[in-house]
Amino acid sequence: MFINMSGLTTRNLFKSDSLNDVLDKYQLSPKRFLKVDKFYKVLKCSFKFKTIKEVKDIIAKWNRILKRECRDAKLLQFATHVEIQEAQQLNYREIVKIINIGKILNMNPEINLVLSMLIVYSTFIFEQTGIYLTLNDVYDIFSNKVKIKYRQYEFISDYFIKGTSENIQKVLYDKNI
Repeated sequence: MFINMSGLTTRNLFKSDSLNDVLDKYQLSPKRFLKVDKFYKVLKCSFKFKTIKEVKDIIAKWNRILKRECRDAKLLQFATHVEIQEAQQLNYREIVKIINIGKILNMNPEINLVLSMLIVYSTFIFEQTGIYLTLNDVYDIFSNKVKIKYRQYEFISDYFIKGTSENIQKVLYDKNI
């Protein structure tokens, strides 16, 4: 199954017949906030992973460090229960932004997914709450295979340089997405 997701927006998302077997109406509702693990198939297809297991491993590591940070933020009273709940969920617009940023980055699927998620979470979730992840924590999500070729200083540089590029900023603040 091939899904063309270049230039994905919320408008053409509803018109696309090719996404019927990947997204359901519950996931498409703009009022629904779901855990990222509800989007395994979408992420696998759009980031061109070979298996869903690869996506599940990345999301599991992401969730593990996010839960730890949410627990600490709650204990220190940096974040409310509502903020913690919001940090652990996304809506389809944020997923679309993650996908479109991944298309711009055009790197290894694992790097694309982690870096895209970090950029979206940093902009829309962590900035509004007392919850944050360090770049060291996020770098630990990568598999050892990726870490051999993609050094931590490269990751940090990409986060700041590519994450603040004009193209990515357009995706982040585009009202049609």
